[in-house]
Formats: sequence, C-alpha cells, structure tokens
Amino acid sequence: MKILAVEDDIIARKRLVKLLESWGHEVLEAGDGRDGFEKFSSEKEPVDIVITDWMMPEINGYELVGMIKNKDTGKPFVYVIFLTGKDSKDDLAMALERAGADDYLTKPFDVHELQARISVGSRMVALEREMTAHSDQLERIVAEQTRIIRHGREELILRLMSSLKYKDGETGNHVRRIGAYCELIAKGLGWNKRRVENCRVASSIHDLGKIGIPDAILKKPGLLTSDEFEVIKTHPQIGSDILEGTEYALIETARIISLHHHEKWDGSGYPQGLSGEDISEEGRVTAIADVFDALSSKRVYRPALPFSRVMEIMDAGRGTHFDPRIYDVFKQHIESVLEISRKYMD
Repeated sequence: MKILAVEDDIIARKRLVKLLESWGHEVLEAGDGRDGFEKFSSEKEPVDIVITDWMMPEINGYELVGMIKNKDTGKPFVYVIFLTGKDSKDDLAMALERAGADDYLTKPFDVHELQARISVGSRMVALEREMTAHSDQLERIVAEQTRIIRHGREELILRLMSSLKYKDGETGNHVRRIGAYCELIAKGLGWNKRRVENCRVASSIHDLGKIGIPDAILKKPGLLTSDEFEVIKTHPQIGSDILEGTEYALIETARIISLHHHEKWDGSGYPQGLSGEDISEEGRVTAIADVFDALSSKRVYRPALPFSRVMEIMDAGRGTHFDPRIYDVFKQHIESVLEISRKYMD
C-alpha cells in the first residue's frame, strides 16, 4: 500500500512512518494539511491510504479529508484514517459523517489495532477501485452502444429521406446540409446538446410530406399554377400527419419542423399562417436553413443562384420571413455555413 502520513508532531510522525515501513508499505509524509494535500495531489501513482492527525496548522485534518474526498481531484478511492487525541462521540461523528473519513483511532493507538485497520483499508481500496473500474467499463459499453444506435438511426433517416430524390430531384446531400445548418444555428443559440442533436436529425425530415405530392407537380420544370402551388402547400401537413402520435422526442421534433418550416415570422406562411413566437424555434431555424439551401442549390425549375444574390434575398427576409434574432445568428456563422455547403456539395 502507498500510505500518506500527515502529522505536525515530527517525533510522532517519524515513529509512525518507521512503523508503517516496517510492515512493507511505501510511505509519504507531511507535516501539515497543506503539504499533505499537495503530496496527495501530485503523486502520479495514487495514494491508497491516508492517515492524518486532526489538529494541525493552516489546514487541519478535518479540512484535509474534505479536500481529499472531493471528486474533483480526479483521484481514485482512497481510505482515510483519523489518528487523533479527540475521542468524544461528537468528534467521531464529525470525522466519519461530515468529513467523510473511513476510520478513526485515538492516540495513543494500539499497534495491532492500527495494523488491522490498515488491512481493512487495503481490502476496501481494492474493492472500491475494482467496482469503479467495472462501472467505468459498463459506461463505456453503454456509451458505445448508444453511439451505434444513434448513428444507425440517423443513417436510416438520411437514407430514407435521400430516397425523395426519386420524387423531387433533390440529392441526398440536401438533407445532410439542412441538418448541419440547423445544428450550427442551434449551437449558436446556446441550446443544450440533446436539443441540438434532435434538431439536427429531425430537420432532415422536414420535407417528408412531399411523398404525398404528385410527381407531375414536384418535377415540373416551369412555374407552378396557383392550383398546383396549393397542392405543394399541403406537404407540411402531410409530413406532420405521418409523424403524429409518437412518444419519442426526436420524432415529435421532426413532426413540428415538418409542420412549421414554411411558416413566416410575419404570418404570411403556410399551412397555418402562424407568426412570431407561435412558430416553434426548431421550425424557425429550419426555415432559414431550407431557404438558404433552396436558393443556393440547383432545382428543376432554375439553376443555383450566386451567393451574393442568395444573401440579398435572405437579408430581405429578416423580420418578415425569418425570426430576426435567429437570422442574425445564422449570419454570424456564414463562413461555417459555406464550409458545410462545400463539404456536402451536390
């Protein structure tokens, strides 16, 4: 065992160190709590047991134990024994319950009793560290399995949405760009990791409802008639209907995005004519990503527009089509937007 002995009485400390070394332990020594914690923290190989006095200058034993037991140290479990002249019930309760010590011996201590306590401590250290290692391994396994499931789920969604290219001519990279744009904006808005992830994946399903639109309309190379455009305007509701009734947050997010991504900040959008904050934030984020990608990509009815023209149209939509606050975040990250566009170029 590697043992740290902390005692301000140099004679008592040297006697304790000599005794512990005679039992075959590797011993570090410190004359006060501050020095003790520094040695505990700086050791590359972890200390197994700490034996500390209570009453010491600067940092006393009670404070030292609290510092050692703090999880922020990043150190593995260490067994702490108080070795002190304090012997009241209140002192015992303070040491074991409040400070977090594992054992307690009063001075003058019995040598055999100390040896027995160290033996118990060594078994506790081995057991606790084995349990921690096992728990860490389980966490790694769960994390890897979760990653595989999420990756598979995302891959399935992207492949299914990419199949829409047979309906409207858009490529699979379109849905990847939309997801990446939305992720970028959502992070800029300060959303938590789970919400960002859901928005990234769910936004890829924003045009699911196009599966219910006739090919003659989706693939029409020229301008749509007013009646044909009315048919196109049904795809957000179709997508919402397909995704309705789920218990999963991701699918519900996808449903809301499908329903809201053609709504406009000023209320002139469709299918519900919502305005302002009545439109979900996810819907407002996706609207920006979708319009940018539509303008900057080739479509059956027109070629891709130059970037300068795209931004003229986008800027004109700030406060009318787009939530101005979210649009400003989009503009702040425009270089990253262009990097995504190049990465997933058709």
